[in-house]
Amino acid sequence: MSSRHDAVASGPVQQNDPESASAHGRRSRRVLGFPSPTVSEAATIGSVPTLLLLCHFLLQPAVAAWPRLGYVRHAVARDAPPHRLAPELFVEYAWWWHEFTRVTHAVVHDPSGFHAHVVGNVVLIVTAAWILLGLLTALGERRWFSFFYWELVVVAPIVGSYAFDLFGTTAHGYGASTVGFAFLGLVLVFGLSVLATHVHRYLGRRSESARRLTTDGGEVVDPVAVLCLVTAVGLVVVADLLAGSPATPVHQAGAGFGLFVGVVALPALGRRR
Repeated sequence: MSSRHDAVASGPVQQNDPESASAHGRRSRRVLGFPSPTVSEAATIGSVPTLLLLCHFLLQPAVAAWPRLGYVRHAVARDAPPHRLAPELFVEYAWWWHEFTRVTHAVVHDPSGFHAHVVGNVVLIVTAAWILLGLLTALGERRWFSFFYWELVVVAPIVGSYAFDLFGTTAHGYGASTVGFAFLGLVLVFGLSVLATHVHRYLGRRSESARRLTTDGGEVVDPVAVLCLVTAVGLVVVADLLAGSPATPVHQAGAGFGLFVGVVALPALGRRR
């Protein structure tokens, strides 16, 4: 009788949905407070930073024409000789090459050998992408991570090139930092969404659970940590604006693009919850 009761009691556990169990397992694995990425997600996060490092330390020193993948500001390019815009093989199509570099300039850094810039961009992209994964997990929209990642990586450099045309002060522009700041803009929107969408879930509670909230993704989130994160991201963007460096136009264009993507995406994500 007892064994029969035990078998019945254990039935639902054995019949649990494997996907639900897998999702629960992912939520339980955390690194430094962030959800541990799957192998596919980790590959996505590391893909562009790895490409940037390979290009900077291996290809750029070895290929003489590599700097031609950088973007020349439109006002400068208009009066520049064709050989300054394109490699020798493509001089005849120099203006088409110039437009092509609106996309490729993200894989070129200042060829002076100053390595801190590329390393800083790599750290920025990896950190911001990981935080983005955490926020999407908290919102129950983790499956959209790869879509947002590649949208920012592909489109942000193009947006940055036009901002460079309008507000740039140097001849050449390099767009990896535009991608990093685009991630910051998107993190800012989704971080505020995590707070705003669920604020009523903890404001009215009187127990210790009021200090944390459970989101639609099943994640337990400390709202103070999210608030600190959003504040830090906002301060970075504002500090860059106030610094007014030659790279500020493309940084702010990237952040603005990330904000735009987030604001446009929120209604669609909200309808699915």
